[in-house]
This record gives sequence, C-alpha cells and structure tokens, in this order.
Amino acid sequence: MTAFYDGKRCEANPRDIPLHAYAQIQLDVGTPLIAPEHITFPNGL
Repeated sequence: MTAFYDGKRCEANPRDIPLHAYAQIQLDVGTPLIAPEHITFPNGL
C-alpha cells in the first residue's frame, strides 16, 4: 500500500495519517501508482 498526503508520498503507517479538515489522502493498493489529483473544496465546506 502506498499513501499520499496532500499530494506527497507518506512513509508513515496509514493508521498514523492525521485526519485534518481538507486533507487530501490517497491510498493506492498494488501497482501502478496513480498520480494524486489536487481537489479544490468549495467555500463553506
């Protein structure tokens, strides 16, 4: 499993990834890895 946090590869255990408001977290299982997409959240969320 490969984890990305805000578009950057995260080497930490996925259980330790902080769940902050507007954090963009992607978990990839297997290959190939999919490049993380940037998501723009609408105002008010």
